[in-house]
Amino acid sequence: MRQVTLTEQNIMDGASRFGAWSKVQLALIGVSWPPKKGWKEKVIGRSIDEDDLSKFLSLKDRHKEVSGQPNNKVNMRKEYNEIANRKNLI
Repeated sequence: MRQVTLTEQNIMDGASRFGAWSKVQLALIGVSWPPKKGWKEKVIGRSIDEDDLSKFLSLKDRHKEVSGQPNNKVNMRKEYNEIANRKNLI
């Protein structure tokens, strides 16, 4: 998979209209839940899969959905765990 460098602009482009990110979005860029103070500074400049960045951006304002399905705690937990298992979250 092609790697891209995560920028502050990427992170801000993925924020909801309320200025927040979902648990799944943060996992896609390597951030554990709940995010710790300073998480943005720690991930800016990291290399991530281009597909993960695309999914991160596509989930903007879709906190009511996970993978296109209506969100519920089981779906969100399952998707978060799948991502967390393949990433080294901060």
